[in-house]
Amino acid sequence: ILLIFISSLARQHRFVIKDKLQDSYDLFVNFEDDMLIKGHHIQHYLYVTQKLEQLKRISMEDVTETTNYNQRRKERYYKSMYYGNLTRGQLNRIIPGFIRAEVLLNDKNNNGRETQFSIPIDNNNDGATAQLDPIPCCHISKEHANNEGHLPSEPNASQIIIWETSILALGVRHIPQLGWVTMLRGPKTTGEANTMLTDYWSGNDGYYKKEQKRPTADNRAYINNQGGWMGTKEQIYAWHTEICPGSFLPPFDVPHFRFDGLDLRDVEWWSGGLHLFTLRHACNMQRVVLLDKNYFGRHLLYHTTNNKQKKKLYSKATDLLGQLRTV
Repeated sequence: ILLIFISSLARQHRFVIKDKLQDSYDLFVNFEDDMLIKGHHIQHYLYVTQKLEQLKRISMEDVTETTNYNQRRKERYYKSMYYGNLTRGQLNRIIPGFIRAEVLLNDKNNNGRETQFSIPIDNNNDGATAQLDPIPCCHISKEHANNEGHLPSEPNASQIIIWETSILALGVRHIPQLGWVTMLRGPKTTGEANTMLTDYWSGNDGYYKKEQKRPTADNRAYINNQGGWMGTKEQIYAWHTEICPGSFLPPFDVPHFRFDGLDLRDVEWWSGGLHLFTLRHACNMQRVVLLDKNYFGRHLLYHTTNNKQKKKLYSKATDLLGQLRTV
């Protein structure tokens, strides 16, 4: 019996990567065809990855304690922390993250779709546009720009919008050598204290109404599907052999996969990156975005079709950065 699996194409890049993993490639990049990936993004991914590797070399060994009392004590400790040194188990779970962005084409046509929260915007006395450099993500050559305005060449910072997450879902954490970061949603704590990664939620200081709760980590409205993923050869090997339950590369066997991975997993799970940063039968990796104004724009990826703004609630990226700096 021949069955048609339309979503199978989204999985096929894993076979290519497995075939080429032992060749002389240092980095593998897989993104949907409407995502603009620049050298800025690759250089920044490698920069953050290198910093994380440096931290691993000087990090604390993961401490194992056997009693229930000590386990509960460790869990309380890690759940309350949003700064300080990290264990090797925590660092093994961290990768640089990306946020899909678009260029706002017509503010009037999208009136009412911008999300508003009461957290002040920290401009650091530089003005809002100084907080976000739009060049790395969203400037394109005039040769490739659309003359009708659907793909502007040099948008300013206030035109850059995001819709995959919002300040309501996010928090901050300080990581040595990286500074303050926001941790994108998706992964969940597993009860293993040494791998717990927590943050300081934006709602902890009373900015929201009582009925406004933090969305769950797996809420797809805030999970930030980044439209793809990238990884070094060393990272992919570790994901495949040590971190991801089942496997990251084929074969995709039971109990974590059925029908060789051709079950109900969607395109976002395979090519959008959800396999990497969600928990259920997945790798549960934690993505971080640096809040330094010189680096934040390098975590934004241009969704060049510019069509999500027509139907999605959105936030201006420079406002989100300013609110996270306030937190």
